[in-house]
Amino acid sequence: MDKTPVQMRNELAAQHVIKNLNKRQLNGYYAETAEEALKLALSLIPEGCSVGWGGSMTTEGIGLN
Repeated sequence: MDKTPVQMRNELAAQHVIKNLNKRQLNGYYAETAEEALKLALSLIPEGCSVGWGGSMTTEGIGLN
């Protein structure tokens, strides 16, 4: 499947942001779809741990609530 110009732009922008986060000893991740983002987010939470946040449209949008 060919990527649209918007998808290509988003991926390049994400790579740039991730590179700059890494310079500050922070990790960044990119997922093309909500399903990928949910799977990635869940994989980053160690078993038996809980995560709290004040609410997020993004987490609600990918089903992480």
